[in-house]
Parts: sequence; structure tokens; C-alpha cells
Amino acid sequence: MLAKMSSVIDQLALQTPDRLWPPDAVAGMKALVERFPTAETGPMIGAVRFGILGVELRLGEREVQVDLSMPILREDRDAILELAGHEEDGHWLREDLWWSRVHQLCRRWAEAGGLLHRHLEMLWLELDVLESDATQSDSEAQVGLPAPGIFVGFSRSAGGEADAPTRRQLLQEIVLVLTGEIPDPAVFEHLEVCVAALPEAARLQFFGLMLSRGSGVVRFVFAGLSAVEIRPFLETVGWPGNAEALERTLLGLLSDEDRRLLPDRAAVQIDVAARGVQSRLGLELPLDATTQRHQGRVAEERFLRRLADRGLCSAAKLEALLELPGRSLQSWGEVYRVGHTRQIHHIKLAVGGGGEIEAKAYYGRILTIENEPGAPPPDAVSLGEALTGNR
Repeated sequence: MLAKMSSVIDQLALQTPDRLWPPDAVAGMKALVERFPTAETGPMIGAVRFGILGVELRLGEREVQVDLSMPILREDRDAILELAGHEEDGHWLREDLWWSRVHQLCRRWAEAGGLLHRHLEMLWLELDVLESDATQSDSEAQVGLPAPGIFVGFSRSAGGEADAPTRRQLLQEIVLVLTGEIPDPAVFEHLEVCVAALPEAARLQFFGLMLSRGSGVVRFVFAGLSAVEIRPFLETVGWPGNAEALERTLLGLLSDEDRRLLPDRAAVQIDVAARGVQSRLGLELPLDATTQRHQGRVAEERFLRRLADRGLCSAAKLEALLELPGRSLQSWGEVYRVGHTRQIHHIKLAVGGGGEIEAKAYYGRILTIENEPGAPPPDAVSLGEALTGNR
């Protein structure tokens, strides 16, 4: 199921400059996904079926690691459950230490009327690709599957309207399924401090766990904060870093002669443990998707050049970033065009424990369907044929 992603990796890598995704990093990612059993029967998840793929590109001069991310939508959840029901092809989803827990979470998510069924919108799986992945022998590749990071995406009701007991129950149930442990009660308390400190337009969007690290630290993602709201939020929740210095850096990157270089909403990632909010922090700065989709260019070029001016992005990687957006569409039945759009979703500023900042680009290939000019809307049957034919 994931092993078949190797060809999708090849396709995206061909469209990505080596300066951003070196051949060794491509080989490492392919070696990672090829460790997964190949399903001869049953369904494939959407990332494989539709050629959807997300990668994390580090923008520093000497940074070469590129990691993999992929969405799990409700349809993909059901595909995972179906695959796990196959006696041979699905054994790893039932038996592997970490992936059996992903399977169990999908089962709970699918239970009609259950808490997860009402409040979960999607999952994101993240797989770190290490340098050793490209050099493993065949025998080494058979020893265990990589433990994924999982980000659980909440519906708007859970992220902005659910009460504290519901959030607590959701977090406890999900962490227990994924780790076999119940989070320390102090984690819930810190979460509620964060929720109470959010501006009116912001909400809890995701929370994440690296499965191999247990439930001691939970990463929460709060979306919808403006640049000037981030500092008071961090100060209120007890972030131990220098919020004033971070604000100066952020505003210096985003402002140019009183002109904003990015849309005014960002997401803040904070790590929470029993002892409180941790020093590591992430700021996700979304880019304009419309310009990339329809014009094949990045509207925020001046912002990216500001990253390079501040030493957060190498000059070579900056020029490569500007080459990334584009699309490949083919006519289908004189009704619509089907293919993929390449898009930089957001830039992340990762703040380390000592205040150092690393910039990353989250880039991917997204399924795209458009009506042919003047064509009537497609019916459901023809749309399904186009989707299943576009692998």
C-alpha cells in the first residue's frame, strides 16, 4: 500500500530541482516506503491511488534531509480498514507495534456515533527519512517498520466550539489508542490554558504525536493567529522562549515598507508536556495557493527573498523554490481536465530550544480536476472513471 508510493516519489522528484531534493534524499525516501509490504489485493490509500504526496524541504545551505507526509481522509481510513481485513496483505496493519495502533485509531474513527467519528476530520502521517534509509540492506529493511508521526485533524466543532471535557476525552482516547498510555492530567490543563488564550478567530486545528516517543510530549497546532497576536499568546501560555525577539524577527520577515508580504493568518505549533509548554516552537506561514495554481508562480517571492537575506534559505534553494509551482493536466472525455498541481503549501519557521531558527518548505503534488471551458458539469460516474484512471 505504501510501497507503491515509490513511483509517485519518482514523479514528483523529476519535477523538483536537485538543489532542494538531492538524489540521495530521493533514494532514502524510496527505500523507506519500500520497506512496507505491497498489497496485491484490496484498496490503496489516496496518496498512492491519486499520486498525492507531500514533502518537507529544509532550506538551509547544508540541510539535505527531506521527509514524507501524507493525508489520511475518511476514504483512506476505510481503505486501511479494508486492507487490514485481508489475511495476508493486511497482516502488518494488525501485527506491527506501531501500525496496528494506526489501524485501531482508524477503527475507532469509523464507529458511527462515536466521539472520534463526530470530531475527527483527517489524519496526517509523517515519516522521517534518515540518511541510513538509503543504505539499508534487504535484510535490514525487513526489521520493523518505521514508527510514524501522526497529526490528528479536528473538525471545526472540536477545535473551536467543543467544551473542555470533550477536548479532554478526545485527547485521552486518541493518545491511549496510539501509545497505550494516558496523558498526564497536567497536559490537559496546559491545553485549556492555550485554548483560553486564543484570539477569537483562532482554533485548535491539529495535535500530533511521534509514536516512538510515547505520550510524554504532545504537539498542538493552533491556526488562525495574526502576526501581532502570536507574541501575547505565547506569553500568556508560558512559552519559555523570548517572545519579544521572535516577534521582531517575524515582523521583520513579513513587513516591507508597511506592506504585508504574506496573508495575515498563521498557525502556531507548541509542544506541551506535564511540566508545561516546551521551548521548541513552530510557526506555519501559508502561501497563496490560487496564484500558484492558476499562474504557476509564487506570489510571495519578496518574502522568500527576505528569508534568504536573513540567512534562513540558501540562494540556490531560493531560486529552486521559485521554480516549483506548476501543473500537469490532461483532457478527459472532453468534459474536464485531470492531473496534478505542484504547490508550496506553507513555510515553517522552526524555533529551537536555544532560539535558533530553521526554515522549511512544505511542498506537494495535489490532485486537480477542472471543467473544460464551456463543458457541462460531469456526472458522478464519469468523474469516478477519471479519478480511478488517473493513478
